[in-house]
Amino acid sequence: MKKLICLVLCIVLLGCLLVSCKNDEIGADLDRLKDKVPDKTVEEMELDFYIIVGEGTTENAKKTVTLMINQYLEKFKTKLDIHYLTAAEYEDKVKNDIALDGDERADIVLVTSKDMFDYLYNNRLIANLNDFYHPTASIYRSLNTQIAPSLLSAVTVRETAYTKNGFDYVEYIAQNKYCVPNNRVVGTYGIFLMTVEAAEYYNIGPDTFNSLTADEAAERIYAKIDTDPQYSREESVIYTNGNYAELQSYINSGKYYVKYTNPTVSLEEAYESVFVIARHDKDLRHTKGWQENTLQTDIDEYTNYYNRCMEIIYDLNTSTEFRNLLLYGKVNTNYKLDRETLIVNHNNIAASDVYVMDIAYTGDVFKAYYCECDGMHDWTKEAALNGEQQNKEAVFSPDERVSVEKGLLSFTVNERVESNMTVTLPTAGVHYSEVVVKWTVNGEELVGGKLVIKQTAEDVTLNIVATLICTEGNVTAEQTVNYTVVVAGDPDFNE
Repeated sequence: MKKLICLVLCIVLLGCLLVSCKNDEIGADLDRLKDKVPDKTVEEMELDFYIIVGEGTTENAKKTVTLMINQYLEKFKTKLDIHYLTAAEYEDKVKNDIALDGDERADIVLVTSKDMFDYLYNNRLIANLNDFYHPTASIYRSLNTQIAPSLLSAVTVRETAYTKNGFDYVEYIAQNKYCVPNNRVVGTYGIFLMTVEAAEYYNIGPDTFNSLTADEAAERIYAKIDTDPQYSREESVIYTNGNYAELQSYINSGKYYVKYTNPTVSLEEAYESVFVIARHDKDLRHTKGWQENTLQTDIDEYTNYYNRCMEIIYDLNTSTEFRNLLLYGKVNTNYKLDRETLIVNHNNIAASDVYVMDIAYTGDVFKAYYCECDGMHDWTKEAALNGEQQNKEAVFSPDERVSVEKGLLSFTVNERVESNMTVTLPTAGVHYSEVVVKWTVNGEELVGGKLVIKQTAEDVTLNIVATLICTEGNVTAEQTVNYTVVVAGDPDFNE
């Protein structure tokens, strides 16, 4: 019996020895494979995020929201140092901090104007994000369908780029995007109204009205008014602008015959709320021959940085939870929420927890909770439905603009503009260390880059000359372009 027990013990010990040897072999094999398998570990990263905060927001509320956001972002292993700045200090602070080196630099930045974007773009301070819009290669490609098409068209930058052909480089005009617009209601309808009462008096029925253009209809009734002034021009015809809800109110009122043009998005409006990413100093894609001058490790470094930043921006545009956290703060602390209607209110909120943000600055507005908060946001289900319809019809119409592309100079300007307004003349969309544009209008030098167009009775033709001077080191290139703008007059204007 003892021999049998000993035999069994020997067999067990031998099995354990064999298993131990086998485990050692497997461990050795894994060690040998470590150098061949890419490390998928995601390192923690801290980013500086710049946003405009509303008046009345308390320091306690900022700390609460920052804490909540960073808890939410643990899934990305990313932490945000959120810089809540007032509107008055915002632009100067961003321009300074985005140009810094190291950890103090601004990383993700809200841009609130075309002038601000142009400054960051012309000084090579922001990253080219075109790859993130790639229809097949990017996980962020849904931005192409989620954001209003007119917005995406408006923020597409035409610029000089280079492609390698053998040993030479071929210059071409690329269409790139340097920002992600916060999806929001954009554009304004051009609305022409003729009062039914006056139209019927002058024998202009709906069929006749519909067969005429707006200008033809106005001329028809003006001619009748000149011979029979029962109604004045102002009583009979109204030119105005408005949103979808306002347009529908005119149509449904029964008081007017209505014509309208699609809502048009201007460049200035397009850049009123976009996010940009600070350009990584190792990203040389804007330079000729950057492939030969950039190591793969450098490409990996700035690509990883851009991806981290883009995760944040993309989530603001796709996640209801994140965008409402940034907009409203912590539920039951900074606001109250009716979870059935998704309507926000700020009743009975402690004075120390007041948190105010702009709905247009904090991601996709169509993913925001509805808010009837004393006019603070005025975002309702009806407003969202109207806004979605308006965005479907909104257009950015480069065909209606004069495109000037000659040599180094590339910009657009309205061919025909309304009178009594101020036009900011654009700068060139090229990358040089120093760019100077000098303007003359009808032979006189324009100071400050702003052309004030005064009301006139007749059309006025402006002969504009733009001289672009680009300097890179000791090399200076100069290009002059002439073009014409017609300022629309108002026949009824009296000085």
